[in-house]
Amino acid sequence: MARTKSVWNRAPEPEPEPEQPRFLSRFRRHSKKPAPTPQDILTKSDNPQSGSPLFKLLPAEVRNQIFALSLTDYEDPSPHKHYAGDTCFTRPSYFAPRKTDTALLRTCRAIYRECRFLPFMLTEQLHWLSFDVRAPPEYDVDNAVEKLHATAKEMAQQMGQERVQIEGIRVFPQMFKLEGGELERLLGTPYMDPKKLTITIRHADWWDWEDDAPLRFEGSWISDVSEELSPSLNEICIEMETLERKKRQVDRIAKMMIERWFFKKPDGTVLVADTEGSTRQESRWKGTSRWHDKRWVRDETEEGVIDYYIVSVTFWPRHIIERNGGKISKLVSKRAETNDYDDDELSLRLPDETAMDFPRPYIDESIDFGWCCGNDTSDEEEEAEGSGARQ
Repeated sequence: MARTKSVWNRAPEPEPEPEQPRFLSRFRRHSKKPAPTPQDILTKSDNPQSGSPLFKLLPAEVRNQIFALSLTDYEDPSPHKHYAGDTCFTRPSYFAPRKTDTALLRTCRAIYRECRFLPFMLTEQLHWLSFDVRAPPEYDVDNAVEKLHATAKEMAQQMGQERVQIEGIRVFPQMFKLEGGELERLLGTPYMDPKKLTITIRHADWWDWEDDAPLRFEGSWISDVSEELSPSLNEICIEMETLERKKRQVDRIAKMMIERWFFKKPDGTVLVADTEGSTRQESRWKGTSRWHDKRWVRDETEEGVIDYYIVSVTFWPRHIIERNGGKISKLVSKRAETNDYDDDELSLRLPDETAMDFPRPYIDESIDFGWCCGNDTSDEEEEAEGSGARQ
């Protein structure tokens, strides 16, 4: 009998899986793990770094100075990061976004533990209290103040402190924003303790600059801002920029400011300016005459160029001014004792100055002539424009 070969009932071969796209397999092969959180880093013990001269030989004070130099912010030098030249926010020290190199924090856990808060504490907090077209594109005009308050709160909680001390705050306010309480709102967080406040009034921030109106600076906001000054804030610098041809006007404004203005902190410390001139400085620079597709030929010193003049007045604690041999005005001394913030006395005006008679102050260089500075505004902007504020 012939033998037959046994036949087994085999399960069907599974179909091969389709080959993954090469780019996807490469992505999976080289994908990175999620970045560790501060808690992930700090829950592990530090390497004592006993072989590092940085930790073994240098005292903590010197080491912290080195760390601070490494983590100080600076203008981004990348050419593609530079701001456009025809904007009113491009200026010395702010020709590009400022950045901080944080590679130092990734070197070891010991360094991270010592200086993880320094980038926030050392960076000058920049805020544009203005319409969005007057601020850099990366700045969120509507939400930046709330974000700063939230960050300060988070930092203070992580540090186990009531406040986080920072080097300073710089604001670029339009006059109607300053007088409308925006600076008070910015400073009104219990978690932030800046050492210095700088207020920079640009040429195009003055009331009715488009019409070449005489310079004026109201002081009705000073009382409310003084109530928000933090314990460590002992320096307020007010920078006032205008045209070189209006130098006399801003010099007169600065003189009145020194003789009339003061800031009294909640702890009773009075910040004043020196009538002897030690707290007054001048500077100059050349900038563009073009903003928002308009070339302001009235103010040019050469085609496309405006010569700017800046005078700054700094307010220090009274005892520091006097200790350094300076003097304060009798009016300031008297009013500071009684918290007398008289709006009329704080109003700095030049009634004898007049505007330049210039029939056509600018040339409209826009392609779309339906849009120009001050047109197509929202209801809020129209209301502000009626008060002398324009984009």
